[in-house]
Amino acid sequence: MSYLLALAGIIITTIYYWGIQAIPQLSMGDPLGPRAFPQLLCIAMLFSCLLLLLEGRKKMASRPALSGSFTPVLAALVVIALYFIGFKPLGYVVDTTLFLLLTMGWCHPKRRQAVTVAILFPIASWYLFRELLDVPLPGGLLFS
Repeated sequence: MSYLLALAGIIITTIYYWGIQAIPQLSMGDPLGPRAFPQLLCIAMLFSCLLLLLEGRKKMASRPALSGSFTPVLAALVVIALYFIGFKPLGYVVDTTLFLLLTMGWCHPKRRQAVTVAILFPIASWYLFRELLDVPLPGGLLFS
């Protein structure tokens, strides 16, 4: 299971990196350029996929063969696809809150903590990006 999620992460990261290459390099301004932060995200995502592969390897050694159910993987991919589709129309805060409520509610055993994080994380990260780093995020129909 974790191998499939890591493979999906690597594919998404590859597509994301390919998209980064379309960002034009500026001849003046920031010495790192506009590609630096997205490339850093690619490195972090690949590192996360590597950790997921290592975790899956340890778990596979300690348990019998999997039942072969791809339902959780497909459900995760559908939720991620819905997150990407709803990003612009719903905006960052609303879409990320819904995404986290779904995924953390599904995976996290402590519901109160999951709901708290699902509500506070999008607001805190929006503030960080929008106010401190001056990176605009989609406001969606509610906040435009």
